[in-house]
Amino acid sequence: MGQSNEGCCCDAVLTIIEQELHAPRSILSRDTPASRGIEIRCGIGDAVYALEHTVIDPYPNKRDDDQQFMAVMGELWPQRFENPPSWVLSPESLADVLAV
Repeated sequence: MGQSNEGCCCDAVLTIIEQELHAPRSILSRDTPASRGIEIRCGIGDAVYALEHTVIDPYPNKRDDDQQFMAVMGELWPQRFENPPSWVLSPESLADVLAV
């Protein structure tokens, strides 16, 4: 795939699947500016895999943890930052960044 971080991440995942199945990938489609969609769709062995880098979570239930974190930060925000520095994200801004 490409040299982007997303492309490298998807390529690494597909390489692991190829090694596990002892089969090469056959690229069926890719995300392009003209054709937006999932990052890559390919066949490996008898299965078709679709990868989208934005939904690769580092561990199970991470999204639940994000919501719990935001709930706590929302409570603490007024207590800690009356005039936050410009580099600090508000809970609302952080929620936008973490939104799926």
